[in-house]
This record gives sequence, C-alpha cells and structure tokens, in this order.
Amino acid sequence: MSQARSLGAHLSPASLDDLGRAVLLLATEVAVLGDRQRVLEAVLGKHGIDVADAVRDFVPEGALGEALKADKARLAQSIVEALCPPRA
Repeated sequence: MSQARSLGAHLSPASLDDLGRAVLLLATEVAVLGDRQRVLEAVLGKHGIDVADAVRDFVPEGALGEALKADKARLAQSIVEALCPPRA
C-alpha cells in the first residue's frame, strides 16, 4: 500500500484539527517562500539582473538535481511520518 493510502487509514476524526493546522502552516510557509522569491527577483531586477525567466526555465541537472530530489523526498517523508508516526 502506498504511503498516501496508508495515511488515510491512520487519520482519525480526533486528529483532523491537527491536520488542518498542519495544512495551514504548510500553506503559509509556501506563501512566504513565494513572496521571498518574488522579492529576490525584484531586487535583482533593480540591479539589472533579470532572473525570473531564467529561474522558471532552469532545469537542474547533476548534483543539484539530485540534491533537490532528495530534499523533496525528505520533506514528503517527514510530513507522512509526522501525520502517521510508526506504530511501536
């Protein structure tokens, strides 16, 4: 069974408030990161460095690509473990 499917099997009605808070926290963090990215692009643009298109179109390869994949996998795993701690 996939982690996503097993996640639903472990959530109880009592944990829905915690789940809601976790989702709102993640959404807030995503919004903050998006704001910071746009601010960084604007600051660089004021200094004559137009990076918005370059960042959007960049395809990470090699060590950077692998590091980004690993970071995403770690984040996903930590979220699943936080919501569904391993049973002892």
